[in-house]
Amino acid sequence: MDLNTTLLLVLAILLGITVSSALVIARTAKSKGYSFGLFFFFAIVSYLITAVVTVLLRPKGQANARPRISSLALLILGIVVEFVGLGYIPESQLTAESDAAAIAAMLQDSQFIGGVAIAFAGLLIVIGSVANDYRAAGKEEVRQL
Repeated sequence: MDLNTTLLLVLAILLGITVSSALVIARTAKSKGYSFGLFFFFAIVSYLITAVVTVLLRPKGQANARPRISSLALLILGIVVEFVGLGYIPESQLTAESDAAAIAAMLQDSQFIGGVAIAFAGLLIVIGSVANDYRAAGKEEVRQL
């Protein structure tokens, strides 16, 4: 696979991750009584800020509601893991004049791949904390024997 195909594949994967995380954030905000479209847009722009806001939001009509402790703990853990992973990514010496070999060497560096993998795990933990905060408004489970 050549470099252009690899970069296009990475861009498509990043777009898929962005849209899917924005859907989770918007769905959770809607479950709390807020606008799906507004939170979807803000999550596309900055998922991390919108995830924090979504977890800390009170459901409409519940003035004394508090955020779930498990969601807050997962959110904090996810943010820490993500920034630790970003810290492991080495500084690149790439410039606008860098050739394809320099970009390919950076993408094959094990420290770069490890840092990206850890940061991706942090992203998944943050999105999991938002999904954990989903409120099933008025829906009761009925167990049948």
